[in-house]
Amino acid sequence: MEIVGVTLAIPPLLLECTKVAKLCHDMQTKFQNAPNSLAHIITECNSVTHNLSEVQDLDAEQLAYLPDHRRDLFRQQINRLTLGCINILSRIERDLEAFKEFGENDGVIVGPLRRFGRKDRMRFVWNEDEITELLERLRGYETSLTLSLSLLKV
Repeated sequence: MEIVGVTLAIPPLLLECTKVAKLCHDMQTKFQNAPNSLAHIITECNSVTHNLSEVQDLDAEQLAYLPDHRRDLFRQQINRLTLGCINILSRIERDLEAFKEFGENDGVIVGPLRRFGRKDRMRFVWNEDEITELLERLRGYETSLTLSLSLLKV
């Protein structure tokens, strides 16, 4: 199995995790009473980043004991997981960017921080169900990555 094939898909995903986590962090620092789901997204992005770094650090020797078909299955699994993660993260980013743009035009200014205004709250609550569902999917991908790496190390 070519480790290079697996590791080439990882840097864009690491970049996307970083972008989404930074966007959530910026929103948390900008809004005084930001929703807790932003902190959950940051946590999941950090977990995914950690697992992807482990995959990126794999070398051929660590996979040498696997039969060829198992190595191919592992590569396919990692490729599916990275593709799924990047799709979920891009959807979360899209929703957060839309909310950020909406939030910049409303809200109550209190010192350097803004409070969520009524429209902000309504808009976020309307999207929070979708974001929560996407977050659950991201957790599933992160769990699968963890399991795949654990099985590889056994």
